[in-house]
Amino acid sequence: MWIPPYLAQTVCFLCAQESGRTFYGGTAFWVMKKEDDCPDLGWGYLVTAKHCVEKAFERYGNLSCRINKRDGGVKFIPLPSLSGWHISDDADVAVLPFEVPEKETDLMSIPPDTFLTDEMIQKEAIGLGDEVFLIGLFHLVHGREKNYPIIRSGIVAAMPDEAFQDEATGLDYRAFLIEVRSIGGLSGSPVFLALKKRGVEMHPPPRGFNSWTHSLVLMGLIRSHWDLFAKDDHADFTVEGMEKLNTGIAVVTPMQEVEKVLMNDELRKGRRADVKKYQKARHL
Repeated sequence: MWIPPYLAQTVCFLCAQESGRTFYGGTAFWVMKKEDDCPDLGWGYLVTAKHCVEKAFERYGNLSCRINKRDGGVKFIPLPSLSGWHISDDADVAVLPFEVPEKETDLMSIPPDTFLTDEMIQKEAIGLGDEVFLIGLFHLVHGREKNYPIIRSGIVAAMPDEAFQDEATGLDYRAFLIEVRSIGGLSGSPVFLALKKRGVEMHPPPRGFNSWTHSLVLMGLIRSHWDLFAKDDHADFTVEGMEKLNTGIAVVTPMQEVEKVLMNDELRKGRRADVKKYQKARHL
């Protein structure tokens, strides 16, 4: 499976500072959202796993994202406290309205027409054995002068037909299982699925997804992985659990759960207000 090399531009690393040191413990990615009646406008959002945000503030009291700059080096952007994020009640999802200085950085947004939907699962017969890959932080080699994300690949091992139970909260949640060598730090990483009938064959322009959206879908994001003899598999922003034996199975929060947060009342009202201003200014 050919993977476009610049997909590495879709992610940034989550980090926290303490006593002059920087600790890396998660991945985030940037998505674009649009309103049906105003395709000219787009709204950017940073997406990651909820536990990455919660644990960073619980342990360090701060959180930043590290983004590669176009002219080399990295840019650290401080992120707001937990109250500034939009958090899912029953899924491990955190969303933050986020505009990237695109002229300065090379972070690339993932467009909404790549988001996995229930209709897409039925239409494309998405299921067991489909090829997937994820892009995110390798905790041991994050890069000294720039972000150095890695790609891990695998297959769909189980569909989200039956709910799992979160041992910490007791709440049920919906998730894919994928066979992929997921380790700590990859939480929040975007997971892409290559449609089985086509594969990834297109060579898109360097700053856009449009020419190959028919070949890739954004399946969701890494929630966790399962370790043997471990109850708490969320090792991000901690040192516990990093040496436990990995089962090779990762848990993926479906993109439909992210979409629910993107469509909450507060975010939707904000977009609708922008649309009205835009249409009024142009007498539409």
